[in-house]
Amino acid sequence: MKSRQGQNWLTVQRAGIILGTLAIVITICGHLIQYKTFSLKDLFINLWANISTELLSIAVTILIIDKLYQRHDEEREKKQLMLQMSSPDESFAQEAIRSLRARGWLTDGSLRGVNLRWANLKKGELWGADLQMADFNQAKLKGARLAKANLFDARNLFDEQLIQARNLRGATMPDGNLYDGRFNLDGDFFLADRDRVNINDPDQMAGFYNVSLEVYLSGQEWAKENLMNAKKQNTPGECVRA
Repeated sequence: MKSRQGQNWLTVQRAGIILGTLAIVITICGHLIQYKTFSLKDLFINLWANISTELLSIAVTILIIDKLYQRHDEEREKKQLMLQMSSPDESFAQEAIRSLRARGWLTDGSLRGVNLRWANLKKGELWGADLQMADFNQAKLKGARLAKANLFDARNLFDEQLIQARNLRGATMPDGNLYDGRFNLDGDFFLADRDRVNINDPDQMAGFYNVSLEVYLSGQEWAKENLMNAKKQNTPGECVRA
């Protein structure tokens, strides 16, 4: 027990006090050796330049250390929120999404490659989120708002998951292309109706999704052949392809 107390005696604070005291003693001794007498005025005149330089150096060091601590705390908070976002608990994940958006981390690339395996992202406000290379294995996306989200190169993200989203207008899909409207999502239709876009007019819908008419029609052909089967899938499995 005594050995541990001995080891803990020299704390950082005590070391600083000892070194500071030693510096003062050496300075005074050096002054006495040089001038044979002690004069506070002479001591200050000899030291003021060095003191100001040292104070400036200390101030800069403190600011740098403080910035490093802030960055460390920020990275730790970011990792905690990313872990929370991947929670299978819906409310827990939703709170993480709100916090990440408030800090700007949902859209600045911080979530690229994030692990969202088994995450419950139901009704998640993920519009505009940068989720490049994220792993969506078994993630739940029912009702998630993914408009303008970046899903490029996302892993384990299948049609059976995406057809449950609320909207995808303007989203970048895993293959790098803009979403072409193939899932006929209710949330996208709501936005189209709000913008007075005729959902039965292919030209208007192509413009709504910001894709060419050819791309939009190709997506609708995919929907005729695959959408019903994809909706019957209860668990994400093999990606349905045209």
